[in-house]
Amino acid sequence: MADQNNVVPFPRRRRAQRCSKPMTIDIASKAKTMVIQLGMAQHEAAAKLGVNPGRVCEVVNGYKFRDAPFAPIADVI
Repeated sequence: MADQNNVVPFPRRRRAQRCSKPMTIDIASKAKTMVIQLGMAQHEAAAKLGVNPGRVCEVVNGYKFRDAPFAPIADVI
């Protein structure tokens, strides 16, 4: 029989750190400009802005930040 006092507990699982920045109105404006006006793919715009591609999809389709204005093209490039 194994001695119950020598059992080593497993370490608790830690939550993974956030991989991307949270979406802000400024980033949403740049994403809209990149995808809608410049014709960039959503995943490319997300990679350049450092956000999740799903968040760019939500902005472009109007689910989030519907009133975000388009960013000036000079700020995006």
